[in-house]
Amino acid sequence: MLKITKIIIIIFLITVFTQSCKDPSLDFEWFLFEAEGSYSAEDNTSYLRLNARVEINQSSVNINPSRSTDSTHFMYASVANWNYRVYSGDQLVFEITRFNIEQLFGDIHLNVALDRMDYLWVAIESESPLEGDIFNGMNPDSVEVEMTIYDNGGGGYSVLNTIPFTFSRN
Repeated sequence: MLKITKIIIIIFLITVFTQSCKDPSLDFEWFLFEAEGSYSAEDNTSYLRLNARVEINQSSVNINPSRSTDSTHFMYASVANWNYRVYSGDQLVFEITRFNIEQLFGDIHLNVALDRMDYLWVAIESESPLEGDIFNGMNPDSVEVEMTIYDNGGGGYSVLNTIPFTFSRN
């Protein structure tokens, strides 16, 4: 009986130790990625909308087993860096980063997710028409987005995706 008790205690300690030593980690799943733009020669203005969203899938280590909706155990994350690359075929039309967005487009709406536990995003939209042909006479057909994400535990992640770019020129 004493031998069985020792074996049970050892198994219990190993189980507790291996469960408590797991590092929480995040996994990301693409939730939404939209890209569209247009150019009107009549009034010489452009429109641009880029919206990339990922859902944060929490590791089971982050979830309180007694209450899965208890957010105190979830990891929070933020988009630390990002860039969009818009292409026409293999040719780069433009690249937008947090460092050059104002120089490229001036007053354009930018929304970047910070300190979130559910979804992260980088959304760009020209709420008012942009002056001139920002597409330089090209007809974009694809866009690539890359986000660098950090969680509040110091873990770093990178996500990358490419989709078609919906474009009209008139």
